[in-house]
Amino acid sequence: MCAVSKGSRRALIVGIITVAGVGAYFGNQYFRRSDVPEVDVEPIQRRDLEAVVSASGTIQPQVSVDISASVMGRVTRLSVNEGDRVAAGQFLLQIDPESRQSAVYRSEASLDASASAQNQANVSVATAEVNLQLARDHLERQRELWDLRLISREAYDQALSEVSLRETELKASKVDVATAQQRVRQERAMLHSARYDLSQVTIVAPMDGIVTRSQHRGG
Repeated sequence: MCAVSKGSRRALIVGIITVAGVGAYFGNQYFRRSDVPEVDVEPIQRRDLEAVVSASGTIQPQVSVDISASVMGRVTRLSVNEGDRVAAGQFLLQIDPESRQSAVYRSEASLDASASAQNQANVSVATAEVNLQLARDHLERQRELWDLRLISREAYDQALSEVSLRETELKASKVDVATAQQRVRQERAMLHSARYDLSQVTIVAPMDGIVTRSQHRGG
């Protein structure tokens, strides 16, 4: 058995206490450091704040316009595709204008012919009015001669018949003018319709925007 003197025992106890005290100090410092959170520090300065959001969904436009042709035909020109940005009035597509251009030419020719017929009817009216006035003047002279019994009854009756004939011609000429005027109005309406159809073969953008769907059929 090893014996320890009273002085040695005191020294051992002091050493143990000293070691235990030093261990408690460093242990306390360790746990204190581990409880403190780490903080990143930067200098204060002005800068833009950027936020990035990632989500699935569908974008709905504020204004949506469906554009379609009002006439049938083969698309001969197409200048936009899906996703293209367009400005108001920008050309989009064109349908074959040949048949509608021909219809415009035919309507223009028919209108010119009707206008010419109307002018001729107006001339006929003017001529009939002159002839009627001549017949009336002649009848007036014949009446004066008949009152004096200087002409036969047959001559006087012939002058009356001439006036009646010229009045009938004038009425017929006025009917021809009215018919010609009606024909001109019809031809103008047909020409307006043909020109409208021709204008519809060209499609332009009604407003600024983005093409969300581009589809056409060939013919």
